[in-house]
Amino acid sequence: MQETTWRISWQEPSVRVRTTQGTRKPFLLLVSDETTGKILAFGSLQDPPGEADILLVLFDALVFARQDSGHLYPPAHLCVQHPLLSELLRAGKSLDITVEEVVPQTIPFVQQWERDLAERVLDRIQYTRLFDRACERTFGYAPFLAKQQAARRVGLWMR
Repeated sequence: MQETTWRISWQEPSVRVRTTQGTRKPFLLLVSDETTGKILAFGSLQDPPGEADILLVLFDALVFARQDSGHLYPPAHLCVQHPLLSELLRAGKSLDITVEEVVPQTIPFVQQWERDLAERVLDRIQYTRLFDRACERTFGYAPFLAKQQAARRVGLWMR
């Protein structure tokens, strides 16, 4: 168990993404380290995140954020943006993680990234890769790339 606090949050950045229905603002679902601000995992969604989306991005943070394969290093504390899901409470209890509901907060890193891409319209893959590279430049860790590399090691292909 890491003596750290992670935050699960989501927001709707101003960057627009092309879809089959035109352009829209995706929802950016994030797991970040409260102390460092480092983005541990993220997902880009067309709709507000549901329970499965939140659990999957938390899984990504637990499994892929450490290069030490085969071991999980859950945080001691998890702050989750409203609404708090009962499944997260159960998962937290089983992993001995304190889970707390918190009010949404803007993330300065995401705000800066948005300013850098003002007025651009991206496709979904560009959006994911640009955000991933911004994480790598800022925090020295690219969550999506780490997930792809891990999948390739076990013989899966991810786009």
